[in-house]
Amino acid sequence: MAGSRFEKLGSVFRRMQGLLKSGAISQSEKPVWYDVYAAFPPKLAPVYDRPLPNQTVQQILYPEDLLRAKFYAVYGEPDIVVMLNEKKKTTCQLFVEKYIELKKSGVPDAKLFEASARELKEQGIRLRTVEELNKEKEKRLQADILSASSALGQHPSAEGTFGKRARSHEPNAMHKDKLKDNLMDDYFDDFNPSDDLKLKTKYDSER
Repeated sequence: MAGSRFEKLGSVFRRMQGLLKSGAISQSEKPVWYDVYAAFPPKLAPVYDRPLPNQTVQQILYPEDLLRAKFYAVYGEPDIVVMLNEKKKTTCQLFVEKYIELKKSGVPDAKLFEASARELKEQGIRLRTVEELNKEKEKRLQADILSASSALGQHPSAEGTFGKRARSHEPNAMHKDKLKDNLMDDYFDDFNPSDDLKLKTKYDSER
């Protein structure tokens, strides 16, 4: 059983015990929980065929959970959570604390959410709703389309708005020919006929 990989045979403690006795796992590699399990074994061994208890699991719901859900629905993810810095509170946590503080001070429930957001903004915390962020993204996209169109000497089509396919900005055939001629003219300005006279003659005949 010690070498078996089938999880239905025995408990994890018995399997680890067999691996230690057989030498498959050295004492230095023994997991931390092994000695704790041996000192305080459970009343019922956690084996596969142990019957499940017939009881209802109670749902745990904190009062601020609904507030957090509403905050993220309205404001999205306003900041980046750094797990290494536990001392820095997230904007959502600051919002919850301000909400509870205002509620204790007697602010009506109907105005608590807006009042909490207003208080944080007055403290210099930037809060923007998801709708406001989407509008800013749309404006930036339209500005990028106009900038790209101006750089190519074209105008965006009427369909070049957010959520619709913009007009292609690839230069047409006339622009390509003009660009080719300009490049070749710049090349032949410094061209030395003695290097390759045939190339210039061929190019002039094609033009």
